[in-house]
Amino acid sequence: VPPQQQTSLLSSQLPKQQDLLTTAINALTAAISRLIHIYSNNFDTDYQVADVGDTEAVPEVPAQLVHESFSFNIYAMHGVPGLWAGSYENLSVSCSLKYGGEELCSQVKTGEICITKPSLFHLARWNQRIHMPIEVRRLPCEVTLSLELHGHHTTSGNHPEGSSSRQSMNTDTLASVSMALYSSQQVLVHGTKLLCLCPANTSKPDTLVLQIDFPDTHLVRFTRPVLAANSQYVNDLDEVSRKQIANIQQKHSLLL
Repeated sequence: VPPQQQTSLLSSQLPKQQDLLTTAINALTAAISRLIHIYSNNFDTDYQVADVGDTEAVPEVPAQLVHESFSFNIYAMHGVPGLWAGSYENLSVSCSLKYGGEELCSQVKTGEICITKPSLFHLARWNQRIHMPIEVRRLPCEVTLSLELHGHHTTSGNHPEGSSSRQSMNTDTLASVSMALYSSQQVLVHGTKLLCLCPANTSKPDTLVLQIDFPDTHLVRFTRPVLAANSQYVNDLDEVSRKQIANIQQKHSLLL
């Protein structure tokens, strides 16, 4: 091939390579910006990225119109101690919805997965969709999501005769966390959340961070019922009740 044709061929390929490189750099920049955005939104930081890409406005839906079950995706547990990799064969997470100390529905558990070390740190990756058996419209505004991390390990024991050994699976509760589903603006949780778990044993590390992805296709807002104009919910108190309330009000208490 003549030198002129080689130069022309290289010149035509160079813009394509530059376009591929620019596309890769833009994708990497967007991914890092999104990671910083998620971190700064979940923790108390004094910085924020200037631009996280084009964000489309999502529609707002009243909670009482959402008939789908409450669901979310448990992605991974970050910051898993390396000692757990040798102590526990598998990890799992149990999920429950509570209101006033009572469970609103039955618990849902993730599958049991092993601890891996894909790079420098250990983690447990489920990437599992969780469907709670209750509709969103039936969730109270003060509902909380409770999560518990469990470690599963096998122990060996002997039969009563002592002639042979047997194995049994034991489960330890390692850490837990609870979060309110509705914000102070009465908007249902959405997007990616990073939750710091409280260890069951204070001597163990408290660097566990659970990544959960909540639906963000629309904003669900809780609306409280409007009191009818002709409703009568306040009744006159009897004399005994009035005296009891007066006595309580006269007490010097920080709670009153």
